Amino acid sequence: MAPRSFSAVKKVLGMSGLVLLSVMGNTAMADVAGTAPEAESVVDMLSEGTVSGSLRMRYYTDKNAYFVKDLNQDTAGYGGFVKYETAALNGFKLGGSLIYQRTFNRPDDKGSVIPDIGTNVTNIGEAYVSWEHDAFKITAGNQRVQLPWTSDYDWRVVPVLFQGINVHYGNDDDFLSLARLYRWKGWADDGFSRNSMYSTDEKTAGMWSLGGGRSVTVNGLKYSGQLWRQHYYDYTNVSYGEGHVSAVSGDFRPNAGLQYIRGTGDGRELAGTVDNTTLGFQAGFDYKAYKVALGYDHIKAAPGAYNNGSLVTPYAHNMSSGPYFAQPYFTSTQDLGAGNAYSLDVSTGAVQNLFLGARYSFMDLTAVAGTASLNQSEYLLYGIYNFAGALKGLSVAEWVGVQTSPARDTRFFQNRLEVSYNF
Repeated sequence: MAPRSFSAVKKVLGMSGLVLLSVMGNTAMADVAGTAPEAESVVDMLSEGTVSGSLRMRYYTDKNAYFVKDLNQDTAGYGGFVKYETAALNGFKLGGSLIYQRTFNRPDDKGSVIPDIGTNVTNIGEAYVSWEHDAFKITAGNQRVQLPWTSDYDWRVVPVLFQGINVHYGNDDDFLSLARLYRWKGWADDGFSRNSMYSTDEKTAGMWSLGGGRSVTVNGLKYSGQLWRQHYYDYTNVSYGEGHVSAVSGDFRPNAGLQYIRGTGDGRELAGTVDNTTLGFQAGFDYKAYKVALGYDHIKAAPGAYNNGSLVTPYAHNMSSGPYFAQPYFTSTQDLGAGNAYSLDVSTGAVQNLFLGARYSFMDLTAVAGTASLNQSEYLLYGIYNFAGALKGLSVAEWVGVQTSPARDTRFFQNRLEVSYNF
């Protein structure tokens, strides 16, 4: 099953998730803790730290879940995390969090439980040490990361976490990034492991990632780009590049982007032979408080390769489309096969504290060479309201949509209600 395409807020993960998540106030994708003051002693380091967290309730309902006829899922859950981070002492900080997830509407039939929130979790989440100086930061331990196809995907009750070393220099636009990750913890896992979304039995050495980005503004146009190389041990090697140009001022601000993805096999190729080539195009505009984004990706067919040429993503499979320009919300582009993918997203924040949007996506993709295209359409409506004043930090979000596909004999419907309080 594939829940749930939702890219990370960081620009390294493309535009569609940025449009959606950046309006959710103190978004859970970001570290909600504020900047701690510089301490003069170990005692000050501990006593002047900050406490932050997020309390969440999620209610999901599916009808014909993921095109399985008469599979109806209905689950509600609650939980979140509480985090403590020390003040900085000579640039060093310590941080840790407790995570918790419970369901209060759990169907007796296990098949009717929504996997996203159907697992009880109580454990330590983040546990790290970091050192920061000017624009340079290195973090070691259990942490959130935001890399292409390897991110915390934090719109669930508890976040996805990774164990390793993460080095970042610069800001969101001009940066160098290096990460070596050894283990991970999915949203439904109670601890860290060396497996992946493809298998709970096969263990690997994790992954490493190297990337950089640069931006420049000339004559009112901002040019930005990024390049990444990622190595997922015993699965795949991924090369990824993306470039954008956008107007920076005026009521009408057009933008355009290109992306290129190349995935090849590594080691045991646990998901199968990998041979992915993707070329994507994005165009859109902002007009005052309104946004329009059109995305297109061509995934080259590779008969005999995994999923007819799909990109292998060990930490995003059935979880997120990552930086793909064209993507549905309830399923993930790279899990659906090769061919052409399209999406159109229209949204607005014209009403104070309220963000509304609609998305249509069409997946002309084939997972097995020689078979008919899915021709999958998704129709999605969503709204997010951020409270202000005494209720600042509280947000309510609603997502409702339906997917259709002539290749299947039913329609898939999903509704989500999400309530969060970030502090």
